[in-house]
Formats: sequence, C-alpha cells, structure tokens
Amino acid sequence: MKQAQTQTVQSLLLPTGAVNLLLPGAAVAEVIGIQHLSTTRSRGVLVGTAAWRGLTVPVLSFEALSGQVAPAPKARTKIVVLYPVTGRPKVDFYGVLASADPRSLSVSGDKLRSNGVQANSPYILQLCKLDGDAVAIPNLPAIRKALDDV
Repeated sequence: MKQAQTQTVQSLLLPTGAVNLLLPGAAVAEVIGIQHLSTTRSRGVLVGTAAWRGLTVPVLSFEALSGQVAPAPKARTKIVVLYPVTGRPKVDFYGVLASADPRSLSVSGDKLRSNGVQANSPYILQLCKLDGDAVAIPNLPAIRKALDDV
C-alpha cells in the first residue's frame, strides 16, 4: 500500500510581542541584527530603516500593526528582511522586527491546524496551532502596503 506524502514547507517562526508569525522560508531574504537599524521618530508602524546590502530598507513593528505600542528594540531584537511582494519592483524589500531569534522549521500539514478562530486583523490571513502552539500566518501584501500609508 502506497503512503500519501505529506508536503512540508521550510518556514520561519518569527516571535513578536503580539503573536508568533509563521512565514514561508521563501519570503525571507535574510535575518540581520538590530545594529543595522536607524530608528526614526515613530510614524505609525514604521520604526526605522535598516542598511542592508547597499539598500535602505523600511522596518516595521507587527505590534504597531496590531494596535499595540511598538516596543523599543533590545539587544536580542532581530530584523527579518522580506522579499518584495509579487509584482513590485525588485528593490522593494522591507523588514519586520522580531523580539528574538526567529526559528527555522519544516512545517507539514499534520503539524499545522486552523484554530477555528477568525482573525480580526487585515494583517493576518489565518490563526493556527502549530504543534499545539498559537501562530499566525501573516498577510504579507497587506503588511507591505501598510508601509505605503506611512
């Protein structure tokens, strides 16, 4: 008898003060240290910019997107640089603050389950349970668009 193959997706679990975000690994360009961040006076979700590979990358706080106060960066804070959303110019990278080191993991359908609760945020596609822990699958185009409104 042939067993059904379970598809796995290389992912990154990004801790924030609001919720742990589960990102597809293919969306992540690089994780860099907070020393690359130049903070600006808080302008909504934008916490500053990061110098990365010769580019200036806007960096946002998911906590601010969630209606919370953006926390002050700490030594353990990381910047997760994300690739541009499909159809955008190739230099349209952006970053999201992580409260600690993101964790790389392989996620299969048998580990990830919808928790049956509707997300009340346009920045979250789905609330889920990953091995029993709450995670959110972010709406990356909506998050990137939030920077256009700053």
